[in-house]
Amino acid sequence: MILNNNLSDARRHGIYYTPSRLANFLVTPLINTKTISVFDPAYGEGSLLLAAEKIATGDSATHQLTIFGCDRAPVNGLLQHLPSSNLMEIDFFDYSGADKFDAIVMNPPFVRHHLIDREKRKKYQNIIEGICPIRWSSDLWAYFLVKSCLHVKEGGKIGAIVPWSFLQADYAQDIRVWLAENFEEIKVLALSAEYFNDAQERIVLLWLKGYGQCAKSIRISFSSHISDKLDYADLTQAEWTAKKVLYSSSSSIQTILDAYIDKHDFKNFEEYGNVKIGVVTGADGFFILNEESAKKYNFPAKYLIPIFNSSKEFTGLVLNGNYPSKKLITLPANSGNKYKNYILEGVKSRYHLRAHSLLRDPWYCVNQGKMPDAFFPYRAMRIPYMVLNNKETQCTNSIHRIYFNKKTSITEKKWIQLSLLSVPGQLSIEARSKVYGSGVLKIEPSSLKSAIAYKCNDKSVNIVYNKVSKLISLNQKTDAMCCATAFINEKLNISKELSDKTFTALIEVQNRRLER
Repeated sequence: MILNNNLSDARRHGIYYTPSRLANFLVTPLINTKTISVFDPAYGEGSLLLAAEKIATGDSATHQLTIFGCDRAPVNGLLQHLPSSNLMEIDFFDYSGADKFDAIVMNPPFVRHHLIDREKRKKYQNIIEGICPIRWSSDLWAYFLVKSCLHVKEGGKIGAIVPWSFLQADYAQDIRVWLAENFEEIKVLALSAEYFNDAQERIVLLWLKGYGQCAKSIRISFSSHISDKLDYADLTQAEWTAKKVLYSSSSSIQTILDAYIDKHDFKNFEEYGNVKIGVVTGADGFFILNEESAKKYNFPAKYLIPIFNSSKEFTGLVLNGNYPSKKLITLPANSGNKYKNYILEGVKSRYHLRAHSLLRDPWYCVNQGKMPDAFFPYRAMRIPYMVLNNKETQCTNSIHRIYFNKKTSITEKKWIQLSLLSVPGQLSIEARSKVYGSGVLKIEPSSLKSAIAYKCNDKSVNIVYNKVSKLISLNQKTDAMCCATAFINEKLNISKELSDKTFTALIEVQNRRLER
């Protein structure tokens, strides 16, 4: 599907050719009958189809293989020996659904939904409507996977390379449910190593067998690299159809979290407060200035709101003396003439035409919203924690704003903070959040709302709270987590068995996320 040799163009269209070793690993389990037809709906340079051919014609192979493919901009470099009639230069979504195959292999384009032309998305939705209706927010690979089921024979097989969003995106949950209703065997290998240069995308190898039957077997394995010595674990229907597919080899993560809720009165965080994204300006470089730049325009202090744009600036569990040097400019509507030069600079840079600016009247008036009670990072590598806001400070949308329920005491807030920092709190955050790029944990507001935490008014929290805050200020976050956990375990009489299970599961999923 390559359009030209420009790297940025390849990224935009989600074009990443399949390395031969990966192609062989994906295709091998699918070529196991004497006569088989194989189809690739986005064959590109043909590595998957070539792998199928080599497996079928190997020294001891007796397979009779027919190969077919389509691509709207193929390379054909590896497949010049095949009949040209078997390879069509056509968009897969224009390919006739009347053609059926024993096996489908694919590495569909990894294109984000917001980069898909609106009219094309409507077309894709109409085509798959009768198969498995999926959400408007679905990325392009999802449409490829669903439409491929139009082309697989009864009892047929599919092998696909898909991104990790298959296991964790909201829209992918519906697809996984549908696959379990329509394929007898499902096997998944989630890989953390990078197999596609410059893709910055973790991949999942997906094998589907026995089209037309409900799932009798769903198995999963996590690994950094492909290997012949992989341990696959059985997943329950509930684990497979959850919002995020997460597995621990030691214990059921959901069972662990349920134990804290049922036996120790932990609750979902949303019962203690609300989570909102930080201030969205639409042009941080214009609306957020350092103190020197703010003085240049003679903005009065009442229009300058201290604002954080990175959780790396946090030290300790409370802001304390950590006061941001950057200021959010919050001009009133009637200040256009007084700060005309500043506003004209924004117009020259076309900031007034940006999406968020067009929603404001006038465009340069940013609504800072209510001051948050606390902050929580949107993205984190290790051990995210909550910070109380004891000053009139805001944050950008790289940090979440926390608003506790009314009458929540300072003691209760401290318990909530420590319980979220503790091992069970961290496990729940890992379980609910998504993994991106080089292992970054992306904690959506919904993820934090469903994390588990504990609240009470026992003032014995104060001593350990100060100790934990000190550890964090020294960047000893692991020690801080262990200190908070030991306190929670002692106060709530949490058994060593449950505590050990929780710690083991957390280390497993955390290491898996950070492994490259």
